[in-house]
Amino acid sequence: ADRFRERFPDPELMRELIGIFGESAAKLLGELREAEQSRDAERLHRAAHGLRGVAVNYCADRTAAC
Repeated sequence: ADRFRERFPDPELMRELIGIFGESAAKLLGELREAEQSRDAERLHRAAHGLRGVAVNYCADRTAAC
């Protein structure tokens, strides 16, 4: 959280970015579930990589490390 605040010190921008993160993460988690259910390894890989990328961009280090 501290790195996120340092990177985005404007509270209004921070709220907007958190909303975007939530939307992006929810979409990618849905894609992960669908890929797992259909046993589509390539799609699963792309969705997981996308989720990790979103986490890195938002300084969510523990999520990105998974």
